[in-house]
Amino acid sequence: MVVALPIKGYIEVVCLNVLPRTCLSLASLLKKHGVDTVAMESTGVYWVSLFEILQDQGFEVCLVNARHVKNVTDAKSDESDAVWIQKLHSLRAIECEFSAGQSGQSIKEHDKAQKKALFRTCSTYLNRMQKALRTDEH
Repeated sequence: MVVALPIKGYIEVVCLNVLPRTCLSLASLLKKHGVDTVAMESTGVYWVSLFEILQDQGFEVCLVNARHVKNVTDAKSDESDAVWIQKLHSLRAIECEFSAGQSGQSIKEHDKAQKKALFRTCSTYLNRMQKALRTDEH
């Protein structure tokens, strides 16, 4: 995982693994620097353990929609994405797709809803391709 840490007026980018002890160390580091809210993308399954550990440590954790933060004009990298998300979150210029306690929704419900939306999108494109292939045949 890549983390953009706001430390004394500048952003330090750190690459870490997602082992529980590393996540706990990250939580301690964030507390040490006065961070109380964290924004993160929900990519793959790696975010879940970090999300839960940060929540348990008292942080306000905000999952952001990757599509809303992909407007970076620089070369794409995990590091530039982390810095961009941190900047948007610190300016309150990004909307949380999911945050703890949001109408009682759990992480599993959020993940399930994301998968459903993905399948609907895939189905829509498959139907369009099939329709295009049928019209080409006639």
